[in-house]
Amino acid sequence: MKHSLLFFFLVSVSMLLQANSQQALSLQEAENMALTYDLSIKRFLTQAQALGNAAVSESDLPDPQLKFAAQNIPVDSWGLNDDPMTQAKISLAQRFSAGDSRKNTREIYLQQQEAMKQRSEMQRLKVLYNTRSQWLDAYLWHRRVAILDSDKQLFQQLKTLTTSLYEVGKRQQQDVLRSDLELDLLLQKQVQAQQRFIEHRQQLSALLGLQILPRRWPETMQALTAVSEQQLTPEALQQQLLKHPQTRMLQYELSAKRAQVQLADSKTAAVWGVEVSYGYRDYDNGMGHKPSDLVSAMVNVSVPLWGAQRNDKRKQSSRLQQQDVQYQYDDALRQLHAQVQAQSTRWRQLQQRRKFYASQLINKSDAHVQASLKAYESGVGDLSALMRASIDRQKLKLDYLQLQVDEQKALAKLHMLLGHDVVALGHGDNKHV
Repeated sequence: MKHSLLFFFLVSVSMLLQANSQQALSLQEAENMALTYDLSIKRFLTQAQALGNAAVSESDLPDPQLKFAAQNIPVDSWGLNDDPMTQAKISLAQRFSAGDSRKNTREIYLQQQEAMKQRSEMQRLKVLYNTRSQWLDAYLWHRRVAILDSDKQLFQQLKTLTTSLYEVGKRQQQDVLRSDLELDLLLQKQVQAQQRFIEHRQQLSALLGLQILPRRWPETMQALTAVSEQQLTPEALQQQLLKHPQTRMLQYELSAKRAQVQLADSKTAAVWGVEVSYGYRDYDNGMGHKPSDLVSAMVNVSVPLWGAQRNDKRKQSSRLQQQDVQYQYDDALRQLHAQVQAQSTRWRQLQQRRKFYASQLINKSDAHVQASLKAYESGVGDLSALMRASIDRQKLKLDYLQLQVDEQKALAKLHMLLGHDVVALGHGDNKHV
């Protein structure tokens, strides 16, 4: 069993040997790669551009109609100059839109275009958060491997020490077996941690591309810029949430629905049209007298006699859709506010716990292990106390690492909820454990 675990561990490590010559993949680089690799952002921006073009094309006047006709041709001769009423006619007709429907249509498309741009910003925030979360998970297991590897050296020293003391009769065989068992258990933990690191790195490659697989991983964590208390005051928070891409998207959608209501009102107005025609006559009465050509002008207007119920239902439907978006906007604002409050509280609590570990528990656990080791070497202490102290310190170091990562993940989500886009990377508490 021991040899199989050692073999699997060596195989896992060999898969990463080529990473040693590669530059470490920083969090900032991962963010930039994810934003470049993601196609949803580009897709939403393409849709926004399409809506902008539609705003121009759909708000123009209808194309005029050009008509050519031959009128009043006598059927007995089918001649074009046998009757003074016969004429070749050309007409130009133009139909106008009802009320301000062209203006309202343009406004609908323009507001939808802005809403789509905000949707792309929302996707950008999600990509940043997912990338940070996956990068931090991979960093967590990478550092767990390093911590366990550091402890492995201590456990190997303990095994060597216990064996030498047993050989001179100062310790029992039970201590040798216990030290050997603890070393095997630690090796198993290290193999499992290496597996999890590989899994999370592969998951991150779905966001960044397969080119990250041979990259090395940083030994220190890049901390996100903290959110200040001034940013979380009620007034500042309200202003930030009003500018959040989700609420701004719904604001633009609400404006589009208002324009849609106005469009429904415009469609009840009369539709006007004009037509101008010119009639050419080629009649010859044999006396050298040619009749005059004819010019006609006509104005037409629609008479809304039968569409009253249809128009009322159309306007009612538009107003109900506007109210639905208003409800979505109000609910999204409330939800964002509640989530920010909960996430900021969780972030502060994790920050306090992490600082307590760094200032108190880690140092005390180191001192406890050193004292237990000296006691065991001098013959005063027993192996169980030393192993318990070493395992307790290992758990504290792993818990402290987990707190570091959880704090940064909570901060990353808080940035997303606040609508912060590209956040400068700062230096947090990167104390090695």
